[in-house]
Amino acid sequence: MGPIGWMVIAVVLVVAVIGGMRLWAYFDSFEDTDDAQIDGDIYAITSRISGTVKAVYVQDNQPVKAGQLLVELDPSDYHVAVEQAQASVAESRTQVDAARPNVPITSVSTETSVSSGDIDITNVNAQIAAAERDHESAVAEIRQAEADKIKAQADLARYRQLVAKDEISQQQFDQAQAAANSAAAQVDVKRASAEAAARNVDAARARLKDAQNKLAEARRIVRSRSRCRMRW
Repeated sequence: MGPIGWMVIAVVLVVAVIGGMRLWAYFDSFEDTDDAQIDGDIYAITSRISGTVKAVYVQDNQPVKAGQLLVELDPSDYHVAVEQAQASVAESRTQVDAARPNVPITSVSTETSVSSGDIDITNVNAQIAAAERDHESAVAEIRQAEADKIKAQADLARYRQLVAKDEISQQQFDQAQAAANSAAAQVDVKRASAEAAARNVDAARARLKDAQNKLAEARRIVRSRSRCRMRW
């Protein structure tokens, strides 16, 4: 072989070495794994007051700015507290009116029944609002439980493939199986809680109807006695 042939072979070898190094660097820039995870820092965020989350306005890993609204709390609890306080004030006023002298006992009794009826309706409305809030919260928990179940089932399917290839231990697969079973059971538990909350709403509405009927009867008696006094 002449000098030109050796030069050609040398050039081919140099090109092959350079190309191999570039190809190695290219493939080395990509990670390949069947069980990858990303580590990061988690910062807990709490509100100054407690309450049920009504809406979330950000997504995971979304950049936020100072003063940006992140979460909205349900104000129903505080509305219920205000209504209960107003009912307590009305009840106290009724007790004061009942203690007034020189007022016929029958008239006071009837007026007290009307005032008590108003108080009962206010209290029952507050109970309905609380029961409806509990039911909405239970329904939201069902959706969360169903999402957890779907994730657990997906993890289980992935772990089943890994254990079949001996890339994870049987213990890890058993843990994934237990997590999937627990997630499925939680869905049933949350559904039962939601059904119980719905029954509480129905019971509160039934109490409201009864209180409204009693109030209507008390007002009817007041109007009837007022007409009698006018005739006299």
